[in-house]
Amino acid sequence: TFVHPIGSAEEVLYTRYGNNPNQVEIARRLAALEGAERAIFVGSGMGATALAHLAVLRPGDHLVSSAWIYGGTRRLFTEEFGRIGIEVTFVDPDVGRWKQHLRKNTRAIFIETPTNPLMRVLDLDPLGTLCKTEGIALIVDSTFASPINFRPLEHGADLVIHSDTKYINGHDEGIAGAVCGSEAGVEEVRRLMQVWGQALDPYAAWLIERGLKTMAVRMER
Repeated sequence: TFVHPIGSAEEVLYTRYGNNPNQVEIARRLAALEGAERAIFVGSGMGATALAHLAVLRPGDHLVSSAWIYGGTRRLFTEEFGRIGIEVTFVDPDVGRWKQHLRKNTRAIFIETPTNPLMRVLDLDPLGTLCKTEGIALIVDSTFASPINFRPLEHGADLVIHSDTKYINGHDEGIAGAVCGSEAGVEEVRRLMQVWGQALDPYAAWLIERGLKTMAVRMER
């Protein structure tokens, strides 16, 4: 918590709100790297995945997901989303036919590219076009590309997820996640972060800030 003079309009009140100066600065930098209106860091990559989807989906909604996804994400979709009334259909990207899996209550498509752990690359542009045509959100986990190699927002994505434990931090001593996208989308993630207790602690934010300074060099190597 923070002490302020009486009458102060300073917004930094409580680190769980996600606006500690360290948190704000790394979010500003990641948004610039991704070409996003806004970004936010949270406590883990799985936290980012959960909050990004909960920012878009409501009970009774349907999600179409790539079948080529991280095991933890699959567990979230199969074990937890059903408990809150969100149905998930998995699609083999080798077969494709994404459109035939859409329903009237489909609200989003989710993919990883490159995939975790097999590093298979999916073509995002056709999915971006499909989602825009159908009026649904495209959520992309871009952890293994990093914004150095690929920026999904430029190819039709609405929200981009990172497990910053990997290349963004890059030094194996911090756990964090991030969500990038529009002002409205990230604001909803921030609201959920407060009530679900997913804020990143300031020291982890400092470690990520250090990692960001070398990310371009590390990714090239």
